[in-house]
Amino acid sequence: MRNIYISALHALLLAIMPTILTGCTQCNAGNKGQMKDMQQKRTAGKIVGSYTEEHDGIRFTLNGVEFKMITVEGGTFTMGHDNRQPNEKPEH
Repeated sequence: MRNIYISALHALLLAIMPTILTGCTQCNAGNKGQMKDMQQKRTAGKIVGSYTEEHDGIRFTLNGVEFKMITVEGGTFTMGHDNRQPNEKPEH
């Protein structure tokens, strides 16, 4: 069951990444002020989305569902665990 959720999450990310990347590219092209005030609509088949840059991240809508991504400072973390579930080994 967990694999189904992971697969669904990957599919969602693959579906929304072009919208996010296109918005970021346009934002970096020098129209950041316009991006804050304007939502861009894109139509690719039946997918419609909009993008807005905010002070703490970005907010976008895809087919009427709103997503907010916040900026997280870089760092390190440990993934997995040696003493718990066998599929979490090794700690790395």
